[in-house]
Amino acid sequence: MGQGICKCEEDESSKAANLDVASVPVLADQVKAAKAQFMGGVLDGPWFRKGDNVFLGNIKEEKMNWVPGFNHDPCDLQEVDSFRVSIFLEGKTHSGVVSKNGTETIICWSDGEVWFKG
Repeated sequence: MGQGICKCEEDESSKAANLDVASVPVLADQVKAAKAQFMGGVLDGPWFRKGDNVFLGNIKEEKMNWVPGFNHDPCDLQEVDSFRVSIFLEGKTHSGVVSKNGTETIICWSDGEVWFKG
């Protein structure tokens, strides 16, 4: 099983085995499956700004895809921990706390903006 997955070499001076991890292939389907688990998938979908209900765009996997009116390229989201995310936008990193308000998923951002998933 796993021929060619890793290569172990014996170090003649210490008789220790060294693992050559560079020879371990990364499988595209495993990477895709891992990305689908970003925040458990709860952020995927349309997002709106609380207060004025403006449609901001859609989150899919680890990207915020803005509606054309905002003139932003898609932004990568980072999972900080099980309830916090960050986004880099217009030269600044913003952090957000993800929570539930009843059945509604919300993100409270460090700049004071609040988003809700529609």
